[in-house]
Amino acid sequence: MNELNLDINGDVFNSYCVYFIKCTTSGMVKIGYTEHIAQRFEEIQKYSPEKLEILKLIYVNNEQEARTLEYQTHQQFKKYHAYREWFNIPISIQKEIQYENV
Repeated sequence: MNELNLDINGDVFNSYCVYFIKCTTSGMVKIGYTEHIAQRFEEIQKYSPEKLEILKLIYVNNEQEARTLEYQTHQQFKKYHAYREWFNIPISIQKEIQYENV
């Protein structure tokens, strides 16, 4: 993992990460990767009928590391898989994801 790259407003930019984005009503979690988390979050929120929140971001050094970590994370949570990159992860496990290393 690398340190965050912050712009003048404190926003992260040009940093690959694996994200866990949670629907606040249903509790569904989307696991994916991106280089531009702010834009990606806005895009997912725009098409979601629910309010979303970022559960966790794991920063890596490059796209290959992001793809690999995303794949490993999908495998780790495959028993909770719902659809595409969406997972129905129990709240107790979501708390572990949020506050500990996955």
